[in-house]
Amino acid sequence: MNDHEKTNQNLAGMADGKKPIYILLLDIVLVIAAIAFVGIFFHMVGEIRRAYNRSLYSSGYTYYLKDGDYGEIADTYYRTHADVVAVDEESMEILRIGKYADEAFFKHVFEAGNEPDKAKPYESRMATTRSLLGEYSFTADEIDRVLERYIR
Repeated sequence: MNDHEKTNQNLAGMADGKKPIYILLLDIVLVIAAIAFVGIFFHMVGEIRRAYNRSLYSSGYTYYLKDGDYGEIADTYYRTHADVVAVDEESMEILRIGKYADEAFFKHVFEAGNEPDKAKPYESRMATTRSLLGEYSFTADEIDRVLERYIR
């Protein structure tokens, strides 16, 4: 049997509706890859839009402040200090909001867990950090309200 006859025989096997198992597996892999591509594409578009929105503000920190995303500010605060990145004073005030949010979170968690002795150090840290917030001190009240509402 020559190559031409083998090809015709393979095509004849598919003509009756039966696909070889490797073709089915390749079809499945192709579908999974297409779904992953679509998901990655939408994620990429979202990241580009967020980056563009952040660029509209003087710093990315004010973007998080505008959205009330205090958790992201806290993350940024600790990453900035871990990387020893120099930041201007306004950005530092915004980053302190993240520090305050983190301290307030732990204070509320320990109070909710009936561990007031563990919450005490966070109260004093919160007072110190609150005094350093400057024009952003209103966010401390907002953070406290949210935590009191959701952590009991």
